[in-house]
Amino acid sequence: MNAQVALDAVLNIWQDKAGLNTDDTTEPVVFLTNKKQQLELYTFKGKHRTIFVAVHKGKKHTFFRLSDSMKISHKNNEILDKQTEITFHNLLAEIFIFN
Repeated sequence: MNAQVALDAVLNIWQDKAGLNTDDTTEPVVFLTNKKQQLELYTFKGKHRTIFVAVHKGKKHTFFRLSDSMKISHKNNEILDKQTEITFHNLLAEIFIFN
């Protein structure tokens, strides 16, 4: 995506998909890939799902998004979220973005 597009606008779309109020803010966590590229990781936890978003900022912004399926029970939510987050981190660690 063109870097001139407001990052907040794109993140608000995913907040909406997670069922969150756009007033809810999520602070990004810095993540380095194995090739030392820096990504910003966002986690949006909604009532029915969690969405993980990674952003690589460059001449163009590159986005990766992983969403879990509908949640069954609150107890399983935390386990599913953690498994999904680990899977996402493992995937992101191996990428290289040509930008």
